[in-house]
Amino acid sequence: MMRSPATKYDVAEHCGVSHMSVTRVLNNAPHVSVRIREKVLKACGELRYRPNFIAKALSLRRHHTVGVLMYGEGHFYGILNIMLQRQLARHGYTGIFAFWKDARELDNAVESMVGRNVDGIVTVEDCESLRQESLPVVVYGKKVEDYDYVTLDFEHAMRSGLDYLTGLGHRDIGFVGIFGDERYRSFKRFLADQRLPIIPEWHCDGNSLECVENAVRHIFSRSDRPTAIICHNDNIALGVICAVAELGLAIPGEVSIIGCDNLPESAFYNPRLTTFDLSIEKIAARLVDSLVKRMAHPRAKRLSSILKPELVIRKSCGKAPQSEQGGRICDALVSR
Repeated sequence: MMRSPATKYDVAEHCGVSHMSVTRVLNNAPHVSVRIREKVLKACGELRYRPNFIAKALSLRRHHTVGVLMYGEGHFYGILNIMLQRQLARHGYTGIFAFWKDARELDNAVESMVGRNVDGIVTVEDCESLRQESLPVVVYGKKVEDYDYVTLDFEHAMRSGLDYLTGLGHRDIGFVGIFGDERYRSFKRFLADQRLPIIPEWHCDGNSLECVENAVRHIFSRSDRPTAIICHNDNIALGVICAVAELGLAIPGEVSIIGCDNLPESAFYNPRLTTFDLSIEKIAARLVDSLVKRMAHPRAKRLSSILKPELVIRKSCGKAPQSEQGGRICDALVSR
């Protein structure tokens, strides 16, 4: 004969405390003694008690679910999504994730989230369909007026990256990545501020590894070429490393390379990649903390968080090569 599921009253009787004490422990309320908390949690395990979240949601009009509208492609976002799920679980929430390729799919994703009665939304895109809903929202990656947001200070990153390279004697610096991003805009602005050459042929607009390979061959087939490359992300940096190596060029002896992400595997590239640490775990924690605060205090002042990526120096950058070394690079390319 099957036993009836344990209730919080069973837990209270087992512990010799009131059912309100059990409720306070399960709600992680303050001012509960460590002894009582440990006693109740131990009893929950022994009695195999599971809180009825559906009943709780109905009574509180909260479902303890959060919608996450996020890019699904790219290693950075893959890790960020995992970290978001962990941070949501830490706060007692379940994440419902949706990914999209165009604006129409984004609108459908928003509609799906609202239909699932989520308590709030974490998103990388602010759209009209989202603005029509009265949900707590936190935005990642851009500054917005109407929502809380968490973003990165890529001006600080590009400035520190260029300062580091010029400190090694580099003046001829290229870029491989996405021109529509703040990283590239800041890169060009600081090149001008430091009166460094801005050579369009040293800049590649693209995010695919095939584009990266073609760009590297084009950049280093010139008689005038950069001695250093800053990359949009670590994945692009890996493509640049592979393409440069195939051309027979030494890293960092002839070409220095900087990435951006500090993915776990970047420390094991050959050479080990110098890169900007975006602190993905910190981004996820700040996004979820901001949303939880907004859900608890809907009328509070808007929250903004701007995180500063820091340069992690490894083995992919070195002193700028002497100019007389240049001819050998073009000779190597012509012979191919």
